[in-house]
Amino acid sequence: TMGGTYAVLPGEISYSHGSWASPMGLGCFGLNYSAVNYGSIQGYNDSGFVTSAFSPKDQALALGWGSLLPWFENAISWGLSAKYLNLKITKEATALAGDIGLHLNAKNLNGALVIQNLGTKIKFIDEGFQLPLTIRMGGSWTLKRPVLVTAETSFSIDQTPYISLGYEQRQWISSTWQAAIRGGISSEGYPDS
Repeated sequence: TMGGTYAVLPGEISYSHGSWASPMGLGCFGLNYSAVNYGSIQGYNDSGFVTSAFSPKDQALALGWGSLLPWFENAISWGLSAKYLNLKITKEATALAGDIGLHLNAKNLNGALVIQNLGTKIKFIDEGFQLPLTIRMGGSWTLKRPVLVTAETSFSIDQTPYISLGYEQRQWISSTWQAAIRGGISSEGYPDS
């Protein structure tokens, strides 16, 4: 399977993305590339005088692998990825990072746990910063057809944790049409209490 996207946004910003995935042996292997080009930006020094223009760009290349765990009747799968990040303002900075995840797919229950951005610091000139280590958990439970309840939470070293809850109920209104009522609430974006 292959996919790709290229988009031009306002202000000379462009986004490109390409991915490829293929089953291999006991799992699936994938390759992903993403880039954001911010166009040409005029530079200025501390006194406000014009200097040379620069062209910031962010790039990420990721290799991933995922597989079912056969000991659990194929209800649990796992995956991991290794990422190479390259960020450029006027100088370049690079980092290596990895993600790991688990997914449960039982009869009426789906759940996932993901740990993102385990890796090295990104260093521009003399100042380095840690990638935002993030832990995400989410799940859905089909109470009875057609009612679905969902929950998600995220913890990050540089953001306030949040929790989101959702609800969906579907009803067939003909042999080919369904109507759905959906709702949700999230603590994300609310000020700290």
